[in-house]
Amino acid sequence: SGLADFTVTGLIANLQASTLDGDLNVTTGTVAGLSIDTGNGANTINASALTDNQVLTLTGNDAASVTLNAGDLSAPTFDGVLTVTVTGGATSTNTITTGNNSASIAGADDNDAIAVVAGATDDDNTLTLSGLADFTVTGLIANLQASTLDGDLDVTTGTVAGLSIATGNGANTINAEALTN
Repeated sequence: SGLADFTVTGLIANLQASTLDGDLNVTTGTVAGLSIDTGNGANTINASALTDNQVLTLTGNDAASVTLNAGDLSAPTFDGVLTVTVTGGATSTNTITTGNNSASIAGADDNDAIAVVAGATDDDNTLTLSGLADFTVTGLIANLQASTLDGDLDVTTGTVAGLSIATGNGANTINAEALTN
């Protein structure tokens, strides 16, 4: 807590920083389950040490940037703008559950498969996807911007009166059966 900036390395315990007004810079260790409640300053989280099926749960209400390699991100109650970068040398599968605000997810590697659970993202916000990875998006009720995505895109919408989808440069499949009038 307080006004100071904090750098935390090797984090494997849950972190509570909701009363922190300074910047938060975290590098996680390898741990099966980890929870971070972000602060009110800039929040930068390098969770690339998480391995397949290890989950970072993110809460808070101020913008956060998260880097993943093979780990997953769960942020269904996160209220800040979310920026996620998935990178690494090996093929990975990631599941990212977005929060209530706009989110940007970049998948840097050609063979990565990223599942995005987008049902918590409010319908007046935007989900932006980019990079070489293949994305599967479920529950989409926010607008989707994927015009710089070179991987394949498979989208299933949620129930919403209308939304805008800008597809990418790979194969695009859109299931909009849940849309209402």
